[in-house]
Amino acid sequence: MKKDEKSAGNPTKGLKGEAKAFFLQLRSEYAIEDPGGLYSLKMAAAAYQTFLSQDKIIKDQGSSLVDRFGQAKENPACSIQTRASAEMRNWLKTLGLDLEPVRPGPGRPGGGIN
Repeated sequence: MKKDEKSAGNPTKGLKGEAKAFFLQLRSEYAIEDPGGLYSLKMAAAAYQTFLSQDKIIKDQGSSLVDRFGQAKENPACSIQTRASAEMRNWLKTLGLDLEPVRPGPGRPGGGIN
């Protein structure tokens, strides 16, 4: 661990399992070392961790529950998971990681006239 990293604290503190691996992989792939980038990446990873925890709840309980009146209603974990997914995408967008090139060059694809 670098000296400046120790003074800034452990950037993966609070992250577990897949979320920590997600953080470390993106940090390594995109060489994110600045404090703002590390914060944004940690927040994206924390949102991913929330997404995964809610996914487990939904898999265990299902996407709908029966309320006290016997009516089916959406499992609250579904809306939490949706918000976590949106939050993660927003943090990744902040880092500029939301765009991937679709094809190698700019402009419209060639096709020519036959």
